[in-house]
Amino acid sequence: MLGAYRCQECNDFVTFDFSDAGTGSNFIVRIFDMNGKRVRTLRTNGRPDITWNGSDSNGTVLKSGVYLYIIESNNSVIRRGSVTHAL
Repeated sequence: MLGAYRCQECNDFVTFDFSDAGTGSNFIVRIFDMNGKRVRTLRTNGRPDITWNGSDSNGTVLKSGVYLYIIESNNSVIRRGSVTHAL
């Protein structure tokens, strides 16, 4: 399913799976904390999936909690949702 994600055991990382979108598709996943602050931006660069390891843009592991995400492709938001990050 386009923009679907699968959570690995313990929620210490989240894999966003875009394998149904076809090869060469590019997606941007923006991760936000519950205050709306963007903590990480991930780009697929044609890969079929991308993993967020619970860290911010500086590599600092974030505290456990719920984080929001937006998935974009071709300058359009195609999915919004939330994930739980637990250490």
